[in-house]
Amino acid sequence: MFQSGVEIVAVSCFEVRSDKVHDLLNDSEELKVLTGADGNDNVVGLKKLEAEEAGEAVKDVVTRAKALRSTASTNANDQSSRSHAFYIFFLPSGGSLTFVDLAGSENKADAKSHSESENADERLKEMKEINKSLGDLKECIRLTLVNSKGGKQQHIPFRRSVLTRLLRTSLDVSPTSAVKTTFLCHVGPTRRSLSMTINTLNYAEQMCSATNAAKEAAKFKGPEKWSPKMVASWVEKLDGGKYATLSESMHMSGKIFQTMWLNDFIKRVSAAGGTEADGNYIYDKFHDLVAESKKGNGAKKKGKKVDDVTIEIAEGKKPAQKPVSELMYGAGLSAACVENS
Repeated sequence: MFQSGVEIVAVSCFEVRSDKVHDLLNDSEELKVLTGADGNDNVVGLKKLEAEEAGEAVKDVVTRAKALRSTASTNANDQSSRSHAFYIFFLPSGGSLTFVDLAGSENKADAKSHSESENADERLKEMKEINKSLGDLKECIRLTLVNSKGGKQQHIPFRRSVLTRLLRTSLDVSPTSAVKTTFLCHVGPTRRSLSMTINTLNYAEQMCSATNAAKEAAKFKGPEKWSPKMVASWVEKLDGGKYATLSESMHMSGKIFQTMWLNDFIKRVSAAGGTEADGNYIYDKFHDLVAESKKGNGAKKKGKKVDDVTIEIAEGKKPAQKPVSELMYGAGLSAACVENS
């Protein structure tokens, strides 16, 4: 990345250790994680170092941060990470690219190794905390996959640990989400890693299935089935963003929009600062989409090609220049890409 020419304006680095956050660019100062007005959890008081462009300067900052990260010798590695590290690169667009290196999960053999070490109690405590946080993340991923298949939605326990609180936005797989997620699987070539490798690959298979199913479902999901977030996103992008200022007033489901009287919709638009002409145009465009969607679904059932425009809108294509951040962790399921505005 440092040689790719990507412009970086600032850098922040921190680690999550024992469910606490420490700033890796400020002498490991302990920081708090607070929930913002948008419902997302953020690290408060994180130091941000300015950088004019990507290159050796940024690389040096990351190297310095890594040197402060908690490590210890284990049965598997001479320098095993004892924390989850976040490296955040702020981009000119206002977004950020975030790499997250998670500590690897540990098994009974590792526990035995820790019990024989000089700081046995501390190592065993770290192992339990690492495995718990990874287990919490694994459960959140599992329930996210379950919910992605439709049906009764289950509560996802993101607040079980600081790690899952901070990774919550990266697991948003809804069609209109600004989040893009990519998982990298890290597997071990040795016999002792076989069970963990199989477990990793099983999860990867489930994720691939869920992702493909979500894509196919999005292609043929009619506007009348859109969520309030999808409707607002569609209005925001309509005609190149011409009606973006009205999108905040459009948080209603597609079903409600479809059955709403025109006069009631125009009143909603007027209250948001729009005109009667704006209301008529948006209303007609949406109902045209509903008609096209039904026509397209009928063609699909008959084996005909579905209109590409209908599919594009149903997929909820995002505006250009959305920033992307990437999350990566070491053991098991590895990485996720997140867009933050």
